Amino acid sequence: MLLLFETPSGFALFTFSEVYFHLPNTLKDIWTKFADPHRASCVATPMEFESFEDKSSAINADTGINKRLADMINKWRLPGMKLAVGKPEYKAIIESKLGIPCTHNAIVMEVMWGIQHLMHKLVRKEKAQVAKDDRFPMSQGLKMFLSHLWILCRTRDAQ
Repeated sequence: MLLLFETPSGFALFTFSEVYFHLPNTLKDIWTKFADPHRASCVATPMEFESFEDKSSAINADTGINKRLADMINKWRLPGMKLAVGKPEYKAIIESKLGIPCTHNAIVMEVMWGIQHLMHKLVRKEKAQVAKDDRFPMSQGLKMFLSHLWILCRTRDAQ
């Protein structure tokens, strides 16, 4: 599977194993794979990065998908390969304009969180910073882990 990751100045393409969609507890555990860049690059391997003067011209509902972005995706995509995307509108545009099956779900968003967390290690050509409002506050898996830990601590304290 390929994964299209939006950065502040462009788009990066990663390979990502579809096996994570079939493993038990992936949603709960995948955030741990992004604890360091080496482990993260084993989960989501960077392939290519393209910056765009105007990102909104690269992919949007009115004009579809820019040739440069389409060429980057098609360069790395093998027949039958799906594309994971971080926005439902990207899923709709890419499926309708390029005919590539896309996935957008909670597991994809956890991986996006992890890549964003390590963006400057995984997408070295990206020099712009993520705006504070655009940062993911916390991965869903990490929230589950901390919630479970909090419950365990409260239970232990009550005894």
